[in-house]
Amino acid sequence: MKKIILIILVWFLFASPYFIKGLVPFPSKYLVTFFPPWNNYYGMPVKNNAMPDVITQIYPWKKITIESWKQGQVPRWNPYQFSGNPQLANFQSAVFSPFNLLFFVLPAIDAWSLLILLQPLLAGIFMYLFLKSLKRSSTGSLIGSIAFMFCGFIVGWMAYGTLAYTILYLPLMLYGIEKHFIKPTFMTALLISAVIPLSFFSGHFQISIYFLLVSASYLLYKWLISKKHKAFLLSLLLFAVGITISLPQLLPTYHFYQQSVRSTLYQKGGVIPWQYMVTAFAPDFFGNPVTRNDWFGAYAEWGSFAGVIPLMLALFSLLLKKRSAPINFFSIWMLVAVLFAFTSPSVNLLVYAKIPVLSTSAVNRIIVLFSFAVSVLSSFGFDRLHAEWKGAKNKRKTLFFLAGWFAAILIVWLFILTKNLFFLPDINAEKVAVARSNFILPSLLFIVASVIWLIGYQKNKPVRHLLGAMLVVLTIVDLLRFAKKWMPFDPREYMYPANKALEFIQDRAKYSRVFGNFGNEAQSMFGLYGIEGYDPLYVNRYGELVISSDQGQLAKPERSVVRFPKNGIHNKTMID
Repeated sequence: MKKIILIILVWFLFASPYFIKGLVPFPSKYLVTFFPPWNNYYGMPVKNNAMPDVITQIYPWKKITIESWKQGQVPRWNPYQFSGNPQLANFQSAVFSPFNLLFFVLPAIDAWSLLILLQPLLAGIFMYLFLKSLKRSSTGSLIGSIAFMFCGFIVGWMAYGTLAYTILYLPLMLYGIEKHFIKPTFMTALLISAVIPLSFFSGHFQISIYFLLVSASYLLYKWLISKKHKAFLLSLLLFAVGITISLPQLLPTYHFYQQSVRSTLYQKGGVIPWQYMVTAFAPDFFGNPVTRNDWFGAYAEWGSFAGVIPLMLALFSLLLKKRSAPINFFSIWMLVAVLFAFTSPSVNLLVYAKIPVLSTSAVNRIIVLFSFAVSVLSSFGFDRLHAEWKGAKNKRKTLFFLAGWFAAILIVWLFILTKNLFFLPDINAEKVAVARSNFILPSLLFIVASVIWLIGYQKNKPVRHLLGAMLVVLTIVDLLRFAKKWMPFDPREYMYPANKALEFIQDRAKYSRVFGNFGNEAQSMFGLYGIEGYDPLYVNRYGELVISSDQGQLAKPERSVVRFPKNGIHNKTMID
């Protein structure tokens, strides 16, 4: 219980700008500074301009969803985009998320804030429950929980309130399976069958598929090592129940997907280059959008960071000659995540297989399973380290392990000092300076952790406990710094404020369609019926219709956007 309280305290430190200063976890300054018509009225420094979809899609969809539910209607339709577009079926609207209930008891801004801020808290608590069910120590479980709740994927996508939710239920699902195989009860059955729809109702189908794959493989793994056939068969039935409960979301999305542009776009996109692996140790090695020096790739999409110390501990757990079954299981998933997220033949195979959703989405998002595996394995690594401290043995192996880390870090420093960042093109002094600056702190953390690692071999129990606590504190400081740097907390008065331009359009447009230099952030939020749109899913035929006004010929529509041709030869006819 004490460790759960500590997780809550760490979470409160992260969320304190909302609770103490009244700021909201929403990029509202970015909205009014960069998006018309507000950008004609405001102008101010912006912390993070790498999350436009929160402004143009996720929050406006949430508004439509809640308004529909409050009117006693299932939110099936969005009349404001693409001359009308499915709302429930687009999946990311998260129509059936139980957290929508927050909007019935709190003002919308505060409901949204809690929706966003609860993600790391739930991730940490669920991970702690799972690790304790694996009989990990309290300290080891705490390190793994902190690593997961502030890992790169959850932090990078936190502001969306969708992707992180779909994966944070994974440790809760594995906890349910673990308990079910120990002793099947009504509560374990309810947990397994309920968590599946919780993930699918959270708003991102691709990540829910990863959730389901890991859950199913863990179920199979538990059956193979326990030989408990009855528990396995009952679990299969509970899986089926969970998927059945998810059908009100899955079936409409399936039919919509078949009619969308995305259903035929099998492509190799978003694959992470191998040089980017260094960011698992130093997340800002290639810059950060917050400091406007990100120059290599998609920071949130490629985030694999789970903390310097958790990564060291996770790899340390792999050195055991006789690794336990859980270590082998999560090691395999860590490897699978790397093979499919980074450039490799596995990615080509996935695209060639033409698997719906998985072969048409950014495949790199499977990197979340790498962070998840690192978080789990870090608890095993700490317990192994503590056992070695206690017995004062295997110090030579530890020295070799730390020496290997030191050599790898030294090689990276040599690349930096010789101004040759892994043979990347277009290297200049500014980029080298960014890498050098952002590699210092992880290197110092490694040095401090190594000193703690070696001191722990003293035969002094109070000292060992103190050193374990120091590793926890360093992990918290490292990951809180990472999370707070990324996540914006902005004034609530800048969240879609009314202005004269929008009032002018609202007064004259009524129920007519509108077309102008603004997007869904104005349309859905202010009841303006637009003809353009931006959504991963939209009807292919509508995209073909609009783009045909350009040259009068049928053309292939864009992947996620419908733009009305500004100088099309048939624009007047199309508008009429």
